[in-house]
Amino acid sequence: MPDRYAAYLSLEQTADRRPQTADRIRGHQNSCVPGLSQTEDYARAPLRATHPSAPAEATERRVALRTRRQRLLAGAEPPRV
Repeated sequence: MPDRYAAYLSLEQTADRRPQTADRIRGHQNSCVPGLSQTEDYARAPLRATHPSAPAEATERRVALRTRRQRLLAGAEPPRV
């Protein structure tokens, strides 16, 4: 992922270990199903469409990242999305 997203991703990953965590996540997406709600197969389609020349490995890394981010929603106190 681009470096500009690194700070946000690291905050999500450490949210369960911080005394003050986000209680909600807001986002705007122009896709039918928001990224955090997409299945792996569904996520691949728009990634391939928007980045047709990207190597398959890059697409799979993005899908894996999205899947890891989804685990936040299954935690004991998930944020409201």
